[in-house]
Amino acid sequence: SSSRLPSTLALLASLAAPSAAGATAWLQDEEVEAFQLLERRGPAEAVVLASYEMGNYLPYYTGLRCYVGHYALTIDAKAKEAEVERFFAAGPEADPWRQEILRRWEVAYVLFGRFERELGPFDPATRPWLQEVIRVGEDPGRQVIVYAVRLPEAAAASAAASTAASCIPRA
Repeated sequence: SSSRLPSTLALLASLAAPSAAGATAWLQDEEVEAFQLLERRGPAEAVVLASYEMGNYLPYYTGLRCYVGHYALTIDAKAKEAEVERFFAAGPEADPWRQEILRRWEVAYVLFGRFERELGPFDPATRPWLQEVIRVGEDPGRQVIVYAVRLPEAAAASAAASTAASCIPRA
């Protein structure tokens, strides 16, 4: 009905309105701050492994590449989304597989926030090959931590130099 239209428009406008941090209402302030810090840390060609949800925002806010993001901009998106889910859901026995994924796609950072925690029990802080470099927020439910990937050199396999970007960054 026409009497409901103004309230519907108001709701839509409020969802699209920037927050105090300048991001859409969909992102929490901690996520925006973590993106800002990650953007400064770079380098520009760095690949970040994060949930599908965060991968959709990551290139836009950081200029960095994501392992999986928007389905139309990610090569083999469904398979990569399943790999990200497994990365955060599997137990310690999957660590060799995790390291292989990170190595193969030359992942520089692993983002660990609310969406990644929802995928499973994996705790990046317990892995010596992941080093915390960014921590934003005090509330464990809102906290975002970024880990630099530090794979053991002895086990490092050379990744193909022609590896295609998995997500197109903003121009």
